[in-house]
Amino acid sequence: SLTSLTPSASTGQTLTVKTGTLSVAKNTSVADATTVNSSGVAPAFVRIGSMVITAGSGEAVNVTQLVVGDDPGVATSDFGANFQNLTLFNGALGPTSTPIATVQGTLSTTEGVDYTFSLSPSVTIPAGAQYVVDLYANILTGAANYAAAEPGLEFVSASATGVSTSANAYPTATVADLQNVVIASAGSLTITANSSTPVAGQLVMGETGQTLATLDFAAGSAENVNVSVITITDTSSFSGSLANIKLYSNNTSDGTSGLLGTISSFSSSDVATFNLASDWTIPRNVTKTLTIKADVSAYTAAVSGGSHTANLASNANVTTRGAQSGTA
Repeated sequence: SLTSLTPSASTGQTLTVKTGTLSVAKNTSVADATTVNSSGVAPAFVRIGSMVITAGSGEAVNVTQLVVGDDPGVATSDFGANFQNLTLFNGALGPTSTPIATVQGTLSTTEGVDYTFSLSPSVTIPAGAQYVVDLYANILTGAANYAAAEPGLEFVSASATGVSTSANAYPTATVADLQNVVIASAGSLTITANSSTPVAGQLVMGETGQTLATLDFAAGSAENVNVSVITITDTSSFSGSLANIKLYSNNTSDGTSGLLGTISSFSSSDVATFNLASDWTIPRNVTKTLTIKADVSAYTAAVSGGSHTANLASNANVTTRGAQSGTA
């Protein structure tokens, strides 16, 4: 028709250019060690750092290498003089965890030295996703530093390329301190009366399995604690009124619950010493409850009106050692 036509306007979809550059930062969900909540004791294999690698939103990245280094801030606390077997895992250590790079056994005692890990196989992180790397190491026997909280390692650099573009995905290094580290000399154990311990009351002659006291055994953060001997004292002149003294662990979720020991009667000095057949282990940062029970002797064998208080008379009445340090 040779007539001029006027087409309608049409707009394409918006396309946004995004970077494929990854970033690495300290994992803030993993707390710094403190003198109250330490990293552990020698020769424990402990987590000493954690970092989060985040891929850019533009494309997935292949990470082939990670470099961490001794934090040079305090020259007297060289990482390699206090640790060995530096190991990288994807996330916290578990029963099936496998290192993502070759373990570095003997570490340098040079201040500020770097440790390079080639990831095998390389790690692919989807666009915008995160990948957590946890760092573990054994505390050396005789480690003399990190009594106060300070960073042990710092993130130095990474080698990575974009999956789509093959471009360098980490062109500019940004050094970041990882978690503070504290090495404890030994674990700790705190014993207190549990809130459910029986209030003052009466016992009836002939009753069996009466609860005399419940005590909480709380291990500190440094290491598991093994209890081998517990001596119970009856502050009474009539301890012969009680028989079949028994100790129970009330924790049913850890596989160590149940009867810890039985002694037929208190001694003439009103004590019952339990040499446990196997150590009663209190895991680090865990509280277990000890229940003390006994039978009340029948009429004529028990003294009416005699009062009884079961207790741990002093810290010497508990023999306990750190599971790793072996220290009392």
